[in-house]
Amino acid sequence: MEDTMDRRIGKRILVIFEDGQNRDGTSHISKKEGICTNLTDIEVELDHKDILNRSRIIRMEIMEDE
Repeated sequence: MEDTMDRRIGKRILVIFEDGQNRDGTSHISKKEGICTNLTDIEVELDHKDILNRSRIIRMEIMEDE
C-alpha cells in the first residue's frame, strides 16, 4: 500500500470529500484539485496548504497529463 501512495505524490489529483452537513442533514460534498505534496494514512496535503482528513475522503483520482 505504501508504494501506491508514493505514486500520487507530485501528481495533480482530484479529491472528492465530505465537507460538513447541509441544513436538511445530508452530507455536503466538495472537491479540490491540486498537486499532492504529502500523503499519509491520516491526511492528504494539496499544494502545501490544503490538508484533508482521509476519513472524510470519498474518492481520489490522479488527473491525466495533457
